[in-house]
Amino acid sequence: MHRRQAETGAWLSAVLTTANLFSIFVLQKLAAVLAEKEQMKASQGALLRQVQGLNTEYERLRSESESKGAAEGGASAVGEGPTNVQGLRKEIQSLQERADEAEQAKIRAEQNADALKTQSKGLENEYDRLLAEHDALKRRLARVDPSFQLQGSSGKKGY
Repeated sequence: MHRRQAETGAWLSAVLTTANLFSIFVLQKLAAVLAEKEQMKASQGALLRQVQGLNTEYERLRSESESKGAAEGGASAVGEGPTNVQGLRKEIQSLQERADEAEQAKIRAEQNADALKTQSKGLENEYDRLLAEHDALKRRLARVDPSFQLQGSSGKKGY
């Protein structure tokens, strides 16, 4: 019976320890959530103050604009609108044309670069072929004329 009480006590101790560890874990998570909430609350307050400041500035600028418009008669500001829009549309069209021209120039430059690369590769292959032919002719000449000595391999590319 004493042994059974000891086992029950050990189980009870293990359960209590597990419950304590779980409660510590939950409390840490709760503290982290509360800290995040406080940080969000501070950020929200700062954003609200910023919005209020921007709204005040907007109202001030709008009232200044209205007072200037009333002082100038208001018709000149309205009359400039379509002209300004037409000018901006022309500028947009001009910029679009310049962008299209630049794109075409870029495409032509890329095509030229590719053509030059291909041509360069062809010239390099031809150069290698001529070097090999030159070496073969030197060896052939050395066999025909023993007084001719090979002066080293010309396989090196010495431009």
